[in-house]
Amino acid sequence: MKHLSPRALTALLLLPLPLFGSCVVAAAGVAGALVTNEFTSNASLAFLEEDLDHVWNTAKETMQRRSLDAVQIDEQTRALRANVDGATVTVQVARYDGTQIRLAVSAKKWGFYDADQANTIITLIKKEIDR
Repeated sequence: MKHLSPRALTALLLLPLPLFGSCVVAAAGVAGALVTNEFTSNASLAFLEEDLDHVWNTAKETMQRRSLDAVQIDEQTRALRANVDGATVTVQVARYDGTQIRLAVSAKKWGFYDADQANTIITLIKKEIDR
């Protein structure tokens, strides 16, 4: 059996990159957003019958108190990212329908999504809303 040298293997693997270069750049730009498709498919959800601005402001205040670092906030999409107990937590608040607000939270620690931590954050935000 004949083996390729490491240099030949590298050249072979890099050969198709010019064909996909613009796709890689486009994907990198989208990945910088706070809310991604990955977030959407891994988020824990709560549906609340509350005022949209009240839920959003409460989520921001709760995360600013809990975060170990500065909280990244996107007011246009009502999304934020915070570091809570070593996990990267992403929160988004959005109008779901005429009466409900959707609170979506994901928590990612050591590269894996942690639904328990996300649900804990939802519980914390809901408790603050009820105060």
